[in-house]
Amino acid sequence: MSQKLTKSYINVPEKRPFSDKSIGQRFNEVANQNPDKEMYVFYADKERKTFRQMQEESQQFAGGLLKLGLKKGDTLGIWGGNHYEWLLAYLASLQIGVITVITPAKLPVVDIITSTESACRKLPPGEAGELRAKVVNLVTRPNCNKIDSNLSKEEREALQQLQKDQSIQILPADKGRLVVILNSEEYNRKCEKLVSDTNTYKNLGKKDPTSKYKKQLTSVLLEIEKEGGINRVEYRQLYPTTETPPKFYGLPKIHKKDTPLRPIVSSVGSITYSSAKLVADILAPLVGKTEHHVANSQIFAERIKNETVEEDEELRSYDVTALFTSVPVDKALRIIQHKLGVIQTLHHRADSIISEQEDIAEEKSHINSALKKCGYPNWSFDKAKKAKEGKSKNSNLKITNVETKGQVVLPYVKGTSEALRRIFGTYGIRVCFKPTQTLRQLLVSPKDKTEKKDITGPIYYIPCQGKTLQGQCSESYIAMFGDYALRFSVLGCDFQLK
Repeated sequence: MSQKLTKSYINVPEKRPFSDKSIGQRFNEVANQNPDKEMYVFYADKERKTFRQMQEESQQFAGGLLKLGLKKGDTLGIWGGNHYEWLLAYLASLQIGVITVITPAKLPVVDIITSTESACRKLPPGEAGELRAKVVNLVTRPNCNKIDSNLSKEEREALQQLQKDQSIQILPADKGRLVVILNSEEYNRKCEKLVSDTNTYKNLGKKDPTSKYKKQLTSVLLEIEKEGGINRVEYRQLYPTTETPPKFYGLPKIHKKDTPLRPIVSSVGSITYSSAKLVADILAPLVGKTEHHVANSQIFAERIKNETVEEDEELRSYDVTALFTSVPVDKALRIIQHKLGVIQTLHHRADSIISEQEDIAEEKSHINSALKKCGYPNWSFDKAKKAKEGKSKNSNLKITNVETKGQVVLPYVKGTSEALRRIFGTYGIRVCFKPTQTLRQLLVSPKDKTEKKDITGPIYYIPCQGKTLQGQCSESYIAMFGDYALRFSVLGCDFQLK
């Protein structure tokens, strides 16, 4: 039977004691024990504060945050240097459970470039070029790279030590936005136990078969392209540009006894990622459409709240071990293809053969009625209808693509992000901001990092804009994405990329 989860953490016997208090609770505890003891001295601001003063003022500040509408779990970006006001805002956020965001150490140029290119695909070539030029002009200004950190030197060093600590694993919990700290030896032991299950996993030996599977996938994509299933552009998007294998890791199930791990095999960045993403998009409308599907425990509780369990009845819950790895893929594909294919084929025949619209509607109604009697669920008819509507919508989008404007997500950096929003706004692109760094993003990393030599990306062809003794330079620079940070000279001319 599952353990009843009453706290946001779980701890196992360890040499180092595990505190059950949050930082805000611990601060209040120390402040109550040492109210008149000096807590901080801000020399530059000529401020001295005791624990009691910091506690009272931070609680007043917290009340102001609550009046602004902030609540527990919200994200708050605090911009400021190592001053009294920043510490006050930080302690206030801890009082009410608001998540504070760390300012980046440097301008997140890669994220800005990615969002800019995403916006440029929604604009005519001329406007796209203007947008790129304005963004480059902004982010290359010297003052854009001067960012005051809202963490002290000691706090940043503590984060770096946690990131480098090989004795612990900082992981996201299997359920809920919780963070779990496990001893590395215990984590590795549990992972080894999972992969030693020969019914689920197969030992590949010493040779990595990734390159072989890459060739097989490329061959399949070429066949689909020849048959008209995808065009050349889509083929290039799906073509695997890397030979990185999928990565295995485990997420702790803290709601179960002994904290077992849920095995995860992530294909992000692997040879099958783009193809798997396309298939997932195709299958997404089929998920959760059956009458037996229960999305979560809240919906289940709503469904059974009016049900009565008699004395001779029992309500039981069963857990399937290794559910996803046990699903027979070939049978699942046959069921999906058969159910959708039959409906689409019969509807297509009705559209092609029958001439009168009234007769077409009557024939389709008869088809649906007959198939329902054969056990076809309602969602399968909706899916077939949406698939046809989607094709017509896509054809219309190709005609009006130039006029379609969208939105992008940019990392928030005070001053720079507001300027970028104004630039994007002039081209009809809506901008949303996201925090650049949180403690969770910095510390929680369950997957092994990909070595730099195995990272692949787009290759850029950049015509040189410099001048030589003979005049305008006619050479070009070809580089992988990421090399923009390197200073270089192109064949001796005076033009440099920074």
